Amino acid sequence: MREFSQNHMILILQGLGWTMALTLAAMVFGGILGLLVAVLRSSPNRWISLPSAVLIRLFQGIPLVVVIFMIYFGIARTGYNVSPFVACTVGLSLFAAAFLGEIWRGALLAIPRAQWESADSLGMTSFQMLRIAILPQALRLSAPATVGFLVQLVKATSVCSMVGFVELMRAGQMVNGTTFDSFRVFGIVAALYLLINLPMSFAAKRLEKLKL
Repeated sequence: MREFSQNHMILILQGLGWTMALTLAAMVFGGILGLLVAVLRSSPNRWISLPSAVLIRLFQGIPLVVVIFMIYFGIARTGYNVSPFVACTVGLSLFAAAFLGEIWRGALLAIPRAQWESADSLGMTSFQMLRIAILPQALRLSAPATVGFLVQLVKATSVCSMVGFVELMRAGQMVNGTTFDSFRVFGIVAALYLLINLPMSFAAKRLEKLKL
């Protein structure tokens, strides 16, 4: 057993950095896919909306850890090695896409029909309507829920410790394995999660009160 030292703290902070990197990557890739899912899901054409509905139900219904295991261990069975970071990024991105797609779909449906008709009367194409008139309003409406989901995404990165990726939770486990100072180590880990999540939680509540 070793005493908790500066090197242990550095390892935990490095884990925090990887947690933030995972969150950012998942938010970017998941956001792009989620936006596409939201637009397709909002289509009145059943054959267009059905695939996105299946994706939402699939990745909302399967535990995130199962998805990551399928990517990390499943692909390895085919002879291709996937790094823990890539497996976790893909899994978290699909997780984010499913939830953000549903959040943003709700925001799209909340836009009054008159807005669509006004844009159409100006001769805009469907893409122009979405890009110029509809999406900016929908994203403002969904801002509180989007920020709230980001808090959940940060916490979800802890699942990646189960495939050996050294994010914040895994770093805490490694330090605890050498110091056996569980209360201090996981107290620091908890404090760092709060340091990230509390400001976002307050921001989500603030945005909700502003009624963007």
